[in-house]
Amino acid sequence: HQRRLHVVRQLAVPTAEGQQELALRICEACPELVGPVLARTVIDVRADQTACYVHWAYVGRVLQLPVPALGALPPPRATILAHTAPEPVCRAVAKALAPSHALLQYVACAVCACMLERMCAFRRAASQAAQAAEEGPDGPWSRCRASLELAWRTRHPAIELVAPRKLKAWARQREAALRVLALYMEALPGTAFATHWDAGSLLTRAFLDPPPTGLHGERVSQMLVLRMLMSASVDMLRNEPPPWPA
Repeated sequence: HQRRLHVVRQLAVPTAEGQQELALRICEACPELVGPVLARTVIDVRADQTACYVHWAYVGRVLQLPVPALGALPPPRATILAHTAPEPVCRAVAKALAPSHALLQYVACAVCACMLERMCAFRRAASQAAQAAEEGPDGPWSRCRASLELAWRTRHPAIELVAPRKLKAWARQREAALRVLALYMEALPGTAFATHWDAGSLLTRAFLDPPPTGLHGERVSQMLVLRMLMSASVDMLRNEPPPWPA
């Protein structure tokens, strides 16, 4: 693994498409390399550079690779965080969401969704491992998932950076923001209570306001709104909400 990791780190993935494909194949063959590879990545957030978007696309494809197989016991928390929420990628996403460049914000939302989907994949794998071991609520996998949610929320870009994008005029940007919010509530269920949503505004824009062009993206946004509200309602059945205002 160390030799393969050294090879991947020497490749010019932001500029050479062939070397990017080689790096992806190596990471696909060795999923354990995803965390170490992304731990040292430096993502350009200059919207006027073509290499910036090429590198963002590469990072998104790496994050979409399967999570490594889990053993009998949970791996160290630092290892899980490196594979599911790499710190350099989280910083780059938070930085890219701040400027007013719509395309850069859209790409950052897409990569953010890849990270959240990876978190969901690990949560599912951890749940299956806990069920296979027939462990109780105090078992190692249950404690691992509980501690990870706080660590993920601390490292992941604040949800307040994404929420304003859901009302943008550009349908693609609105859809990407809603996808991130829906995945955020699935990967980090506690956000259903830590953040208060204007559900009426979301439903009004998604279902009552007529779409300006009738594009398929508007229907996808409606589905994402329902998915987000379903995640919030399921979490409400599991937990007691804090007093208002939280």
